[in-house]
Amino acid sequence: MAEQLQLGIHCRIALFVHDLGVLVIDNMYRVPTSLPESDAFIPSVEANWQLMEGDVNLDLNNRVVHTAHERGNVALHMAVIPEGAEVTMAAGIGRKEEATIRGWLPTDDGLAPASQVRIELPHMHKRYADFVTMILPFAGSTPAAVKIKAQSASGIKPGWLELAHADGRCDQFAWMYRMDMMLGSCELFGGFETDASFIHIRLDSQGNVMGVTAFDGTYITPSDARRQLEWNSIAGIAHDVSVH
Repeated sequence: MAEQLQLGIHCRIALFVHDLGVLVIDNMYRVPTSLPESDAFIPSVEANWQLMEGDVNLDLNNRVVHTAHERGNVALHMAVIPEGAEVTMAAGIGRKEEATIRGWLPTDDGLAPASQVRIELPHMHKRYADFVTMILPFAGSTPAAVKIKAQSASGIKPGWLELAHADGRCDQFAWMYRMDMMLGSCELFGGFETDASFIHIRLDSQGNVMGVTAFDGTYITPSDARRQLEWNSIAGIAHDVSVH
């Protein structure tokens, strides 16, 4: 990229879900320094996930990467990436190129370059770039068979992710852009109303609601009044939520 001051803001929301994993939502917004913009000054943007030593399997068709350690492992599901972005494995930079090192790992012999999953958008023509990532830990050598659908948030349009497990269970998430406003009356997942900016719904294999959590809010109710009693006994409110 040609040298020019680039102004941008990065927001990350990370939700740790017990017995499931971590949902990570990244949004990058940039501010053009002059209009109209010259192609010479269109910046690139990258999202990098640094990994431990060991083998890594990358499935580009499904945008999934998982580690292959002897014991604990993680599967990284890149549910949403910017249009035009490329996913690659970035091998660690050699020791002789420390000036351009991308990351180090401690080893018994000292420091070793770290490998990374790199999601790169060569030309960030739009003012924003969104990444939605689901990190699922697993034991053994084979990650859990799941199906994930997702869409990023934009303006007053909520973002959402639905994770379907092989046994029929389902985890559903909905959020507003950077958690800046409440979801309000929403048609997602059968419909609900809440003053929260982020919610999580868990269903069993029969489609029955096992848990509902509203973050940064005071209430959540289903649109269908017949489901109200069911939700009253399981709904939870999470306070003191911070966004970075």
